[in-house]
Amino acid sequence: MGHTLSDNRHGLIANAMVTQADGYAEREAAKVMIQAACEAAADETINITLGADKG
Repeated sequence: MGHTLSDNRHGLIANAMVTQADGYAEREAAKVMIQAACEAAADETINITLGADKG
């Protein structure tokens, strides 16, 4: 499965990864990519928001 994490404001892809489809791949990929986004912010005072779709 292909997964992307995109910027809410501009729709630009910020992170992408490919996983084996096993029923848990989307949740695990989301956790990894969200953690990477938090680490990239580097400033703890910056708020990171999350939006998701069910599609």
